[in-house]
Amino acid sequence: MKSMPPKKILIVAGEASSDLHGSNLVRALREKCRSKKIPCLKVIGLGGPRMQAAGVELLYDLTRLASAGLDPLRNFNKFTQVFRQVVINARQEKPDLAVLIDFPDFNLRLAAKLKEQNIPIIYYISPQIWAWRPGRIKTIARLIDKMLVIFEFEEKLYQKHKIPVEFVGHPLLDVIRTEVRRQKSEVRKQLRLKKDDFVMGLLPGSRETEIKRHLPVMLESARLIKKDWHKKQMVFSIAAAPKISPALIKRLTSNFNLPCKIYYNQSYDVIQASDLVITSSGTATIEAAIFGTPMIVIYKVSLLTALAFSPLIKTSFYAMANIIAGKKVVPELIQRQARPEKIAAAVLQILQQDQLPQISRELDTVRRRLGSAGASTRAATAILNFLAFRDF
Repeated sequence: MKSMPPKKILIVAGEASSDLHGSNLVRALREKCRSKKIPCLKVIGLGGPRMQAAGVELLYDLTRLASAGLDPLRNFNKFTQVFRQVVINARQEKPDLAVLIDFPDFNLRLAAKLKEQNIPIIYYISPQIWAWRPGRIKTIARLIDKMLVIFEFEEKLYQKHKIPVEFVGHPLLDVIRTEVRRQKSEVRKQLRLKKDDFVMGLLPGSRETEIKRHLPVMLESARLIKKDWHKKQMVFSIAAAPKISPALIKRLTSNFNLPCKIYYNQSYDVIQASDLVITSSGTATIEAAIFGTPMIVIYKVSLLTALAFSPLIKTSFYAMANIIAGKKVVPELIQRQARPEKIAAAVLQILQQDQLPQISRELDTVRRRLGSAGASTRAATAILNFLAFRDF
């Protein structure tokens, strides 16, 4: 009997978080193939170092461009070059399936070109059409063969529009497994924080532009909070992304006489060690919800960006914890509301009214709505079933 040739999968991820989830997906795919004695997959595409380590034949490290944001003025030519490269490669390799992960500005354009080549497309981690640019759902219906979504409410949205969809759960639950979760006292000991201090985490974001925009606001907020709160010694822990320059952090913190400690590439530890975090809107809000750490969510963009994109936003909330809960669980202060005096007032209200336990309970409900660990395995199963391996 003639052996089955290996299937080819094109996989495309642009952001660092997508690179992480893509790498876990590829490992799950290979593990599934090994367990069922299916010929090893050939996986090619765009991503970052984690996907390359997982065995993806990387055409280009797209995360290097995306790390500063999709800046069309500075990076347009390079993005165009990479885009053309992957389209040409797809024409040459003729993959059996394309798996596109988040990154919609790039991936939906790519989907149109892949559709012209009759390449089936699965989209993993949906564009946030429920938050902004809802018209994209028509593009998705036309181009995408199946959506693998990470929020339960997304499944209902796509079902409503008769788009094939499967809820697989949030992949962060694969990353933040039980072994990552530790006692607060243990984490504080590792970070050299006193167990009885009130620790406030500051998570300004992973990009340099976010750091410059958010950290000074957070530090000024911290100064105001410390001035008006005297029940416990208060310490501020800054979670800095590994690629952020220490010189930048030092420059931004030097004007504030605050008891600050800076931790690089230890955001999970900072979240777990904190009694409360002030975080920029984004992945960190989901991470804090999973850990059950109360938070204040802020976000600021340039005035031009705000004017351009505000009319496109169609959600009542910005913070994912609030969106998932369908109500205000944590305070969110966006754009003009993200001022030090307003942030400090929100924090002090939580502390003075002893709201931390209630917020933690609400976040536990949010975490349960994310599904259970195993999203990568469930996504891999859906992909292999799509490729006609029906015995999974």
